[in-house]
Amino acid sequence: MILLQSQSRFLLQTLLNRVQNLEKAVELDYHWVEFNDVRYHILVSTKNPNVLLLSVSLPTPPPEAVFMGGLPVGAIEAIKAAYGVVVHILDPPRDGFNLTLKLNLAKLPPDEEHRYALLVKIASVREVVLGAPLRVVLKHLASRTVVPDVDRVLALVHRPKESFFLVSQPDKVTVVFPMRFKDSIDTAFATSFLQEFVEARRAAGLNNAPPCLWSPTPPRELNEAPAEALSANAGFVSFVIFPRHVEGKKLDRTVWNLSTFHAYVSYHVKCSEGFMHTRMRRRVESLIQALDRAKPGGEEKKKSPNSRSFKRLDLYGIVMVLEFCFNIHASKTSACQLCNLLSLDCSHIGAFSKDTNLAFKLVLKNCISNFKEGFMFLNLDGLEGRTATFDMHNAYDKAFAWETDLSANKVAIDLVLARIKKWKDVFSVAMAAAGVLEDSLPIPE
Repeated sequence: MILLQSQSRFLLQTLLNRVQNLEKAVELDYHWVEFNDVRYHILVSTKNPNVLLLSVSLPTPPPEAVFMGGLPVGAIEAIKAAYGVVVHILDPPRDGFNLTLKLNLAKLPPDEEHRYALLVKIASVREVVLGAPLRVVLKHLASRTVVPDVDRVLALVHRPKESFFLVSQPDKVTVVFPMRFKDSIDTAFATSFLQEFVEARRAAGLNNAPPCLWSPTPPRELNEAPAEALSANAGFVSFVIFPRHVEGKKLDRTVWNLSTFHAYVSYHVKCSEGFMHTRMRRRVESLIQALDRAKPGGEEKKKSPNSRSFKRLDLYGIVMVLEFCFNIHASKTSACQLCNLLSLDCSHIGAFSKDTNLAFKLVLKNCISNFKEGFMFLNLDGLEGRTATFDMHNAYDKAFAWETDLSANKVAIDLVLARIKKWKDVFSVAMAAAGVLEDSLPIPE
C-alpha cells in the first residue's frame, strides 16, 4: 500500500529551480490542479525576481464545515507558525483563490539543509492549511484536553462539498469518514477494500495502530451531525486516536494521513480495478487460445482448371506476355511460364509441338482476354504522378543540399515510363491481332 506525500512535488521542484537560478530572473506563470480539486498558481515577474506569489484554491466546503475568511479555522495561525518571516499573507487573495502567499526568496536560510527543509514545508502548504483545525484538536488531545468553544462534533472539509467528522473527548478523538463514490463499480471495490482494511488491523504487529471500524450505517457518535451530511454509499469508517498516536513527530504524519484518507482509498480502489481488468483480459485470452486449439483443421480445397481465379500480373509478367504474343518461335518452356502467369491450364500446351499455330492462337486468345483486364492496373497517370513527386523531392534536394540518393529511383521510373510508352503501341497492335484471330480462325474451347 502507498501513502501520498504531503508536499506537492511540482511545487517543490519549481521552488528549488527558482532558488538555484535567481540570477536568471526568469518570469514564471504556472497553473496546476492536484487531487481533491486543490488548485495552485505561481507567479513571478522579472521586475522583482526575489518575490514569488503562491495562490491556493481549496475544495468547496459543505454547509456543515466551518470556514473563516475563506479558510479553515486556525489556518492563518498555522501559516505564520510554519513559515515565519519568509511568507507574507496577502489580504485579499487573488481572484479565484482562497489564499495568496508572498514568498521573499531573499530571506531564505543561507544553510542549504535548513533552506531545503523550509521549501519542503512551503510545498506542503496544503497540509498546513487544510489540516489546521485537525492539528489543533490533536494537539489538545496530546495534553488530554478538549478545544474550548468548539462543537462536540466538528466537520472538516477534505473533498469538494464533502467533509469528515471529529468527535473530541479528553482521552481520545474519534474520526469518522462517510465514504462516497460516484461509480457503482468503485463503490463495490471500496466496500470490499474497507472491510479487509478493518480486518488487517487485527494482524500481529499492528497492536499500536489506531482502532478502525467499518459500518454500513452512521455510528452513534454522529447523532448530532446534520442528516444531509451522512449520505454514504460505501459505509462509514471510524478511527479512534489516542494521545500516543500524536506524540512528537507522529502528529504531522497523523494529520496528513487522516486528511487524505479518502484519496488513499480511491487510489487503491483504482489499482484493484486495474488489476482485475488485467486478470480478466488474460483469462479471456487463454480461453480464446483453448477454443482456437479445439477447432478441427480444414482440408485444403484443390482447384480445378475451370475454378481458377484471375491473377494480377506484375511488370515482369506483362513483359513476358507481350514478348510471347509477338514471338512465333517461342519455346514450349516460355509458353508454360506464360500459362502459369495467366493462370491457364498447361495441358493445352501439349499440342504445341505438333501444331504451333493452334497452340499460339489458343495462348494468344487467353492472353488477350486476361490482358484486357490486367493491363490498366499499371495506371499511367499514377506513374506520371510519381515522377512529378520525384522531381519535387529532387528540387528540394538541390535547394537545401539534403544528402539523399534518388538517382536509382529516377532511372527506374524513366525506364518504366519508356517501356509503358512502348507497351501502349504494342497493346493496340495486340488488340487488333486478337480481333482478327477471334473473327477468322476457329479456336477450340
